[in-house]
Amino acid sequence: MWKAAVIGRIEKYDQMVTGFLLALGLILAGCTEKEARLPINTPEQLGRTVFESLQANDMETYLRLFPTQEELAEIAELQTATDSAKTVVLKRLQGNYPTLSAKFKPGFLFLRKQIEDAGLDWAALKIVKTNVGTTPKYNELEMASILVYLSENGGTPYLLEIKSAGKLERGWLMNRSPIW
Repeated sequence: MWKAAVIGRIEKYDQMVTGFLLALGLILAGCTEKEARLPINTPEQLGRTVFESLQANDMETYLRLFPTQEELAEIAELQTATDSAKTVVLKRLQGNYPTLSAKFKPGFLFLRKQIEDAGLDWAALKIVKTNVGTTPKYNELEMASILVYLSENGGTPYLLEIKSAGKLERGWLMNRSPIW
């Protein structure tokens, strides 16, 4: 009888350790449920993810939809012809990225406020359609503008515009805040 109790405790301990190790592995790998939505493979998916992050007041996901400083440096490498021009662009980028990225958070808050000030109900807003205007590849970089049409309970359509998006290694990202 005591053997069964000991075996039961060992099995419970085994389950706890396994669960802990699994959770620790996911944390160390940097994998979260929100990251499961990334990468974003199409401009339409980017438009939907931008809207859903705004609707859910999920700034963390929204901020992941912008390129990092390293990704912007990769873009500069692609888009600049000469080595001296690349050096100038990369130095300028290095100095300006903190200012640029500091605008992403206020942009999120501003968009949320604009929609609320218009008297719209976040819970009632739905995507009606998404239009994508693609531009030719520029030095291997796919670019697009994205128009996300929203409606509250099937009423008047409203427009969320992502003027500039590009396809990078980790998927489609915005390089400036959307416009309402």
